[in-house]
Amino acid sequence: MRDIQENDDRLIWQDKLRNVVSHSFPATIALFLSFVPEIINLSIVGQNYDKFHVNALGLASILNTLILFTIMYGISGALFTILAQAYGAKAYSEAGHALNTV
Repeated sequence: MRDIQENDDRLIWQDKLRNVVSHSFPATIALFLSFVPEIINLSIVGQNYDKFHVNALGLASILNTLILFTIMYGISGALFTILAQAYGAKAYSEAGHALNTV
């Protein structure tokens, strides 16, 4: 009896893991692809220009990443709060409105 329960628990755990991975895969790929232009720019500048230009590109990439990701994470954090509150209050139309306006 205990073996059957452990087997069922393992299957449930595997299903949950598969669900999490399948939902996070597109976001993970998008995150990796967001760094491709930086890598391409850095390789082109590194081959054709001097150390000063490579440093300038590195600084610009860091500032771009910091500023844009900070804004993006701030907006998504606020959106998660609004969606959680609307879902908890069963106000699904408000949750849809919040998703469509951001």
